[in-house]
Amino acid sequence: MATSSGSGSRGDGSADRPSSTVRSDSTRDLALDPVSLDDSADGPREYDVSEGIDALGFGWFQVMMLFYSGLAWVGDAMEMLLLSFVGPAAKCEWNLNGTMEGAVTSTVFVGMLFGAYVWGAVSDVKGRRAGFFMTACFTAVFGILSSFSFSYWWLILTRGLVGFGLGGVHVPYALFLEFVPGQDRAFWLVVINVFWTVGSIVEALLAWAIMPTLGWRWLVAVSAAPLIVLLILYPFLPESPRFLQLKGDLDSLNAMFRKIAIYNGKPPLAGKLVLKGAPPEEEFSPSSLLPSFSLKKRLLPLSPSSKLGLGWARLSKSSSIGDGEAEGRGVEAETAGSGAGKAAVASPPGSGAHKADTAWEKVCAILSPSWRRTTLLLWMVFIGCAFSYYGIVLYTTEVALQHGNNPSPRGIHPLWREDCNPSNGTDDGTCIGKGRPKFDNSQYRDVLLASFAEVPGLIATAIMVQTMSRRVMLAIFFVVDAVALAPFFLIRTREVVVFLLFVARAAVSGAFTAAYVYAPEVYPTTVRSTGLGMAAGMARIGGLICPFVAVALVEGCHETIAVAIFIVIAVASAAASVLLPIETRGKQLTDFLGEKAVELPRLPPR
Repeated sequence: MATSSGSGSRGDGSADRPSSTVRSDSTRDLALDPVSLDDSADGPREYDVSEGIDALGFGWFQVMMLFYSGLAWVGDAMEMLLLSFVGPAAKCEWNLNGTMEGAVTSTVFVGMLFGAYVWGAVSDVKGRRAGFFMTACFTAVFGILSSFSFSYWWLILTRGLVGFGLGGVHVPYALFLEFVPGQDRAFWLVVINVFWTVGSIVEALLAWAIMPTLGWRWLVAVSAAPLIVLLILYPFLPESPRFLQLKGDLDSLNAMFRKIAIYNGKPPLAGKLVLKGAPPEEEFSPSSLLPSFSLKKRLLPLSPSSKLGLGWARLSKSSSIGDGEAEGRGVEAETAGSGAGKAAVASPPGSGAHKADTAWEKVCAILSPSWRRTTLLLWMVFIGCAFSYYGIVLYTTEVALQHGNNPSPRGIHPLWREDCNPSNGTDDGTCIGKGRPKFDNSQYRDVLLASFAEVPGLIATAIMVQTMSRRVMLAIFFVVDAVALAPFFLIRTREVVVFLLFVARAAVSGAFTAAYVYAPEVYPTTVRSTGLGMAAGMARIGGLICPFVAVALVEGCHETIAVAIFIVIAVASAAASVLLPIETRGKQLTDFLGEKAVELPRLPPR
């Protein structure tokens, strides 16, 4: 399917694009063919990276990128679901109490917290390929080393370094996004999350097959397999076209578009590829996190290909895509030469007009006043997603263990546990030997069924993302999560508990998917991986805390408090979702911090 990212032509060097490009009123009525970029009467038609990707459509090239990036999500999901089995196994291996068992999971999230920032910044500065290669190496190497853990503290160290590597799993996600045509973006960002569900299901099946016979160490080693495959295929991984645009690498971009055309069965683009320039200069102060706009009205020469007769343009500050403003920050150019009218002028790529060039400056940029509200609320949403998702995963395992060790006909103890005995180690009946938690087939089955719960959540997201506001969709999922957990205070039969956990996990899986659709859409290319990485890193705070709620509190006879905390976090996350200031549905991706987000064009009826 081929689509167009804009309705403007580039016959005389202008286009109907955001205000970071040269534009002339006399050329706005020219139509850009959604399939081909043929020459116009005035010469070669010009197109930018977004229009080139839209013109070539979604084809076999994007399918290959989908499976490569999806395999990274499979590996991440396997490593994360592995935690629900490694924790109980480590408890039986080294006679741990509930707090020490929870620390096995929390140390992974501590590593992810730091890794998300590091790998996000690396991929924004050095490229998506470089960032992904390093994160895959870290995760695979230390994942295998953790299977040889000879002590509890060695396990804590190696799993923490695995978490540091896993912190960069968002990098291939952002890479895939930047190859997808604008009209198809939301749907395919939901589809890639299917691979996470596949990874969860595969890990549950592997645990069922390996844990009872070979033990947890073999399960840990096998779980690193997807990342090893990714490293083998790494030489074939292309760089992001949007990152190449920021570098000003026109030759590599032209070669990439020719390759995409071949794989997608499309003719080569018949036109001239031009690089989108940056909006006016915006500098970020690392010490104060306050933006400092250069208001000296720099004079920048217009592109020689503009053919507008304008010698120079004077830049001035205009509207912003910041918090509380619907449309974003653009730039206007006031003519200082011989031409008439106004034209928006961009700085050339690599000119330094967008001053978030270093890793720390990129962090300062997403925390500047114009982005602060969006960033902080998004962090709250991601923390809520991770706390709820991983909390339910771990809580499901705890419920399974309770069922296996409770002979009551009801199957699971009442929520109000007057007869509870806090766990102090392996003397609570949850272990049947060194490194062997007391799991039977019914408990593995329950964990597997809970993994399948993500499927209806993904289906619901795929339907809602096409027609519903991203913010409203997030809020709905969090509310459903809270409603599903509320009956835990009254109803405790095994079948009802399994069903409610199924619904809760489906809802929070939908929320996590929607958050991963929204975050890379709202940030421009210059800080996209940093913004998504920092949000994912903040999510690890939720993952870090949840074991002490889902494991330590439950085993310490405070399950009522644990469930109440899950509900409060879900409600707070729903409120944060509604308060997000920017809606991204139906908007084109932006590339620069000061660029105005424009509506995606409506496709003609088929």
